[in-house]
Amino acid sequence: MLFQKSLIANSRSAQEQWDEVQRARTASNAQEVMFANTGQVRVNEGLIPRDVYQEFDNVTVERMRSDDGDTFLNDLLPLSRSVSIGKLVHKFRQASDAGRVQTSMTGQIGVKMDQVEYTFDGSIIPVHDTGFYRNWREWNAQQSEGFDALIDDQRESVATLRRHLADQFLDGHVDAQGNNIVVDGISWGGMRNDSRVAQVSLVFDFTDDTKTGTEIKAAFISEIRDILFITNKCEKDVTYYISREIASVWEKRFSDQYDSRLVDQEIGSLIGVANIKVSSKLTGNQIMGFVLDQNFIRPIVGMGINTVAMPRPVYNSNYEFAVWGAIGFEVREGAVRTNDPALLKQTKGLKKALDSAFQRNWVRLGKQDEVIVEVKNLGWAPVQPKEVEFFLSDPVKFIQEYDSFSNVGQSSVFKR
Repeated sequence: MLFQKSLIANSRSAQEQWDEVQRARTASNAQEVMFANTGQVRVNEGLIPRDVYQEFDNVTVERMRSDDGDTFLNDLLPLSRSVSIGKLVHKFRQASDAGRVQTSMTGQIGVKMDQVEYTFDGSIIPVHDTGFYRNWREWNAQQSEGFDALIDDQRESVATLRRHLADQFLDGHVDAQGNNIVVDGISWGGMRNDSRVAQVSLVFDFTDDTKTGTEIKAAFISEIRDILFITNKCEKDVTYYISREIASVWEKRFSDQYDSRLVDQEIGSLIGVANIKVSSKLTGNQIMGFVLDQNFIRPIVGMGINTVAMPRPVYNSNYEFAVWGAIGFEVREGAVRTNDPALLKQTKGLKKALDSAFQRNWVRLGKQDEVIVEVKNLGWAPVQPKEVEFFLSDPVKFIQEYDSFSNVGQSSVFKR
C-alpha cells in the first residue's frame, strides 16, 4: 500500500507501479518545460522540484502509518500484496483438504486416491482518489516559501484518503452515488455486510457497566469467541477490535472480591484471542475480529498511495495534484468439502447460487429480528431465518438434514 525501497526492490508489481508514478511526474514537468520554451508567462514556470516529490512521499508514509484511532488499518498495512494496475479483479482459488489416509499391517491394500476440490472467489480493486490545488499565480510565492503550504495541502489530502480506506474496509466499496461497485459479479460489502464475513447479532450488551466481569467473559466466549474458535474452526488466534464504549467498561476490575486483572486483560488471556484493541470506527456494542495473516485477510494493491501533479493544458491553469491509489480487500473462506461426489456437486451448486444471490441483493440480512429473502431468478429459498444462518455456516450438513426447499415467488420477510 506504501512505496518503500524494500518493497520496490522485491516486488515486480510494486516496481511497475512506481515506474508509472515516475512517468506521470515526468509528464507534468515536461508540460511546464514546453510552456517555458514557447515564451509563456515566466512567473508561471511550474516545475515540481524533486525534493518536493520526496517530501510528498515521506508525508504519505508518515500519514498512512499514523493511528487515527481506527487501529485496524495499521495492522493491515504489512499484509498487503501488490498486483498489476491492469487488474480490476484479483481472483484466487479456495482449496479443500485432500487425502484419505488408511492404516494396515501389510500396506498391501489399495491406496485411496483423492484430489483437492476448488472453488473460486475474487476481490475487486477500485481506485480511490482525492486532490488539492493552488491558483496559478501563487506559484512564485510557493517557491519562495519552500512549498510549505503545498505540502500541508498534501498531508491533509492523504489523511482524508486514509479515513476513506478505513470506511471502505468496514462498509464496502461504493461509488459516488452510494451504490455497491460490482465487477464480473464480484463486490466487497465490507466487514459489516459482506457475505464472506460471519455476522453475529449480539444479545449481550457489552457497553452495560452494571454487568460483572464473569458475565462479560461468559458472554464473550459464547457469543463471539466460540463462533470463530469452535463453529468456524479457526486455527489461529484472532485479534479483536472493540468500540470505545466497550473499552470504557472493560477497564474495570474483573472482580471486586480479590486483586484481579482488568476485564480486557482477562478476556485477552482466553484461548484463541491474540489481542484486544480499541477502534474509533466501531461504536456502541460493536466488536470486530479477524486473524492478522495473509492467508485469511489482506489488502490487494494495484497502485500504492502516491501524489502526482496533473499536466496543465494552458499557462493560466491552476496547479492541481492527485492523491490516489488502487486498493481492494481480500477475505478468504475455506472451500466446501465432502467425499460424496453427488452431494459435493449439489453443495457447490447451492453455495454458488447463494453467493450469487447475496451479490445481487436477492438475499440480505435485515434488522436483528428479521431475515429478508427475495427470490427472482432462483427457484428456491430456505423458509426459516435460522436455516439461512445454518446454510452459511455449514452447507454440507444443511443439505444432509434438509432435502427440500420451498418455492418463493415474491419478497418474504421471516420474523424470528
